Formats: sequence, C-alpha cells, structure tokens
Amino acid sequence: MSTNLQQFICNLNENINIEVFEQAWQNLDKINCPLHFEDWSDIYNPEIQLVAYLDSDKKQAFDLTKPPFIRLALFKFSDNNYRFIWTSHNIVDAKSYLTLFNETTKLELGNIYTYSEYFWRKSLSGVEAPTPLIRSVEDEVCIKKTFDFSETLSEGLKFFAEQNGLTLNTLLQAAWAILLSRYSGEDKVIFGATGINNIVPVCTQLDADMDVLTWLNNLHHNWLDIQEYEDIPFQQWSDIPADLPLFDSVVAFEEMDNRLHLMLDYPNAETIFGHLQTILISIIANPTQNLSKISLLTKAEKDQLLIEWNNTAADYPLDKCVHQLFEEQVEKTPDAIAVKFEDQQLTYRKLNERGNVRNS
Repeated sequence: MSTNLQQFICNLNENINIEVFEQAWQNLDKINCPLHFEDWSDIYNPEIQLVAYLDSDKKQAFDLTKPPFIRLALFKFSDNNYRFIWTSHNIVDAKSYLTLFNETTKLELGNIYTYSEYFWRKSLSGVEAPTPLIRSVEDEVCIKKTFDFSETLSEGLKFFAEQNGLTLNTLLQAAWAILLSRYSGEDKVIFGATGINNIVPVCTQLDADMDVLTWLNNLHHNWLDIQEYEDIPFQQWSDIPADLPLFDSVVAFEEMDNRLHLMLDYPNAETIFGHLQTILISIIANPTQNLSKISLLTKAEKDQLLIEWNNTAADYPLDKCVHQLFEEQVEKTPDAIAVKFEDQQLTYRKLNERGNVRNS
C-alpha cells in the first residue's frame, strides 16, 4: 500500500453528463488526466464495490517520472447519485484543485471527504443510539468476571479462523454482534472493541438472508479498516447525540494456555456467556447457513422450552362431559372471572346463565 498518496471522495447529487464532467477537469489548469467511469446502478450494494475500488487504488503507487500524479474516477450509483474519487501523490495540492474546480465550473462536488472521514461516515451514518445489552435486573451489581472457553472449542475456533482467512477477533466480534441483535431486536448494531491503541466502535448490519461466511469476511475487512483509521476522530460522523456514548458494551478477550478467556462485567453474565458459546458453535458448525438460522438458546434452555414448559398434561375425569365440569366450577367459584376481553368480563355465574338462555 502506498503511503504517499491521498484520496478524496465527493458525493454528487445530480445527473452528470460524463463528457462535460471530464472536459471540465481537462480544462482546469491543463490537467492531462483521463476520467475513469463505471456505471454501478445495477449493483445491489455499490458502497461495497466502492470500498473495494478504494482499497485497490491505494495500492497503486505513482511513477514520479510521469506527471500529473493524479487519478480521477467517477461511479454512478443511481440517477442523481454519483461518487467522484480524486487520488493523487502527496506532492499535489489536492484541496486547492478541488476548491478551484468548484469555483470555476457550474458543477458542484458537494461534500469532500478524505478516505478516513468517508470510512467513518459510511460506517456510523444512521446510528442514532448505542445498541443496548438487555439486562434482566437493573440494580444488579456488575462484577468483572473472566469466563473460560473449553480447550476443544478454543481449538475449533482457531482452526476455523485459519481455514477461512479470518481471526479469532472476527469470530468473537461476530458472536457479540449476533447476541446484541437478538437481545435488542435490531438488525444494525454497534459495540466497542479493543483496537491497537483505543477502544473503537464496530458497527455492522446483520442481513438475515446473508450466509454466515460472507458476513464474517465483510466484518473482517471492516475491522482492518477500523484499525487503520482508529486514531481519526469518529464521534462526529454518527447521529448519536454528543452527550451519549457511541456504544453500550465492549467485547474483550485474551488467549492464554491454548484457551480463550472472555471478560464480562454485565448482569446475567453466565447467561450471556452461554449464549455466546452457542452462537460460536453454530457459526463454525455450519458457516453456509443464513444468519437467521444461527442458534442462540443453550441445550438447557431448549429442553426447558420444548419439554419442561410444554409438559401441560393434566388428569381429567373420564366419566363427565365438559359442560358438567363447567357447572361444577360455577358452583365452586360463581363470582370468579371466567372470561375477559378488553374492558369486558364475565363471571362463571353470568357465563353459565348466558349459556342456559341460548340452549333453552
């Protein structure tokens, strides 16, 4: 990756005549630089395509024997929605050129962002509140506790990560994101993670129909960008009020003695850890399944739901009909509420009287 270049991204919210746009750049201080144009209006998510282009573009160094040390690209997302990319060597005064273009032409470049600004803006836009980690008891005291994954699961996670070009960090972040999504009911979640120097926000969209492995790869590449730009101020690019934190929870783990150790200081930590383990096992067991299919409940919770709570069998007299059993109940509790709907209710006596009238 070249460290001697700069990228600027501009949003263009108007219908662009490509030839006129390119000619305007050629006329600007005699820049002899062709415009690369692609129409991405048929692509499902052109933002992902743009990130891939920007990453590839950053790796292409300039030959300082061949001016003008500038690359121009324009991508159509839809009608009246374009992205213009300026890439140049650091010796070029890029902002002066961009400002001059706005001042000397009738074309407006709109907001101009550096790549790092664009990354945080894209990542955090639309986030209006930190994703809550639902807590069953508000006043419960939080005690920081370390939970140990089994050696078998730890080795399984490491093997899965290596086989798929991922990291343990990605898998733990993925499990935490799924946990937050299931707890909060939101399909876009934000949480904190430990970067190289700081605690940074991780924001991810959980598309129920996306397969697990594709989503894991997106999460992994997003984390690489986060690490690169973690020292750039990011709070301003979210829609969360300045007096609120960006995230309500932080995922933190360490690897020691061939086992993973997770630090939690939340109420109901045992339940949270059990759900995380279940999610991780589901991920590595079937990475081609859709996100919506990932299991959250532990075996004990499934048994409780399917067996214990479903054990509704009861003994009833076999020598009596239902209406006879109902009349016996009327005699036992005539003034007790038998049925209720909205603001109306009937006692057993009144319900029995109505039944007798209809049957007479």
